[in-house]
Amino acid sequence: HEKSRAAEDNVSPILFVHGNMGSFLQGFNILEFLSWEDRPPRFYAVDFHRSPSALHSSIVVDQADFISAAVRAISQRHKEKVLILAHSAGALAVAAANLTSATVGGVVAINAPLTGHPLFVDPATISFVRSLPPSVLPRDIPLVAFSSGAK
Repeated sequence: HEKSRAAEDNVSPILFVHGNMGSFLQGFNILEFLSWEDRPPRFYAVDFHRSPSALHSSIVVDQADFISAAVRAISQRHKEKVLILAHSAGALAVAAANLTSATVGGVVAINAPLTGHPLFVDPATISFVRSLPPSVLPRDIPLVAFSSGAK
């Protein structure tokens, strides 16, 4: 047990944030993949109950508030920075969250509409995305974003 506890101490906690109409269940495949390593991850996932976050900016703002609180709680619990893995519109909520480099070690955004999205129909959501700063996150928080598809 001593070896596994020491190995666990070297693994940053991970917070998975699902996208529009998603579920915490989407994080299970990621958790399964990460569990193949010798060091099991400390994995957390939010569940916004399949909220249509791509349809209205007020939903994204509420999710951002929750993410801010979750990151603070996870960071305090483990006494280290949290790695955030965000999918699709979940990355918009992460971008809107009040995050600092004191609690976040980095963000990985997968298929995230950080510069626009073809399905946004709500004018407030379009304005919200356009209002994000070019760096999306505070400059001292690393961001890795990758996408697939037509664009």
